Amino acid sequence: MKHSKHRHYKNETRQSYNYGEFVCDVCGQPITEITQAITDPDTGKPIHFDCAHARILEEETLPERSELIYLGKGTFGIVQFENIRNKKKFTILKTIDFELPTDEDNWRNKVKEEFEKTLT
Repeated sequence: MKHSKHRHYKNETRQSYNYGEFVCDVCGQPITEITQAITDPDTGKPIHFDCAHARILEEETLPERSELIYLGKGTFGIVQFENIRNKKKFTILKTIDFELPTDEDNWRNKVKEEFEKTLT
């Protein structure tokens, strides 16, 4: 008889937290996933990630075989692929620092404070 390695986990319920009300200045819609928002460099307020991505695409012209991707820490990049079907090899043509370094009194710190309250 084989021993089963299946583990049984308790059904975990996902608890939602109220981090406050945030509205995207770009599209005017509520930001329901604040942890996926990005800071608008003009206003310092949170906006939808997709709205930031779209804004950059309006301002930039992408060369052939290239895409706008998120590199991390508020930076996007225009990358060009050697082969569009194989995205393993690419060159970063341009970086775009969308999010500027933040100060202590920004919206993320307020979200962080609310989240820390849930841990106690």
